[in-house]
Amino acid sequence: MAQLAKQDPTMQVPSRLVQRLLLSLFGCSTGVAALGIWIVSGVAADPVMLMIKLGVSLLMLIIGLSCLMLARE
Repeated sequence: MAQLAKQDPTMQVPSRLVQRLLLSLFGCSTGVAALGIWIVSGVAADPVMLMIKLGVSLLMLIIGLSCLMLARE
């Protein structure tokens, strides 16, 4: 069975497919959440809170885009 997996590269496709699916799902969800922080806002325009929201949303956007780029490889 081990030699069959070495000869046939399609035997390893399902695990890579699941990994790509999970990375894509996580990347899209963090990107939507980064935008959702700004759309669904119930907090007043406190400058400190706006900076925290900006930092969190940029971090989530970078992580989401990184996951999407890893899923493409």
